[in-house]
Amino acid sequence: MVAALGIFTLALLAVMGVFVVTLPLMEQNEESATASNLARSLHERLQDQGIPSTYLPDYNAGTPPASDNFPPSPYPSTRVGETDYAVRVQITPDALRPNLKLVNVSVAWAQGSKQIHQACLYRAP
Repeated sequence: MVAALGIFTLALLAVMGVFVVTLPLMEQNEESATASNLARSLHERLQDQGIPSTYLPDYNAGTPPASDNFPPSPYPSTRVGETDYAVRVQITPDALRPNLKLVNVSVAWAQGSKQIHQACLYRAP
């Protein structure tokens, strides 16, 4: 009886240990998924809104949006839950196809965590 109780206690402690270890990983995964969703939504808004004929090649969190609201929200930053996300937009035109732009959206959050999403945006002439 005592041996069975000891085995049960040991198994319970092992399960609790796994839970304690995975809890921070679940939080990190949630932040990563949120950053990915922010980048995706910004790419979709850029596709819908288009890129103006005059733009800066690099919009970082220190660059305010232009008067025409470019780049759109969530640039330059947003807060989701208790986490602040800084958004950076970099636009590189294609030398051979002027209507094609490579758009990098970087989303950074706590302690150096960062995701970079790329998309090519094309506007028919």
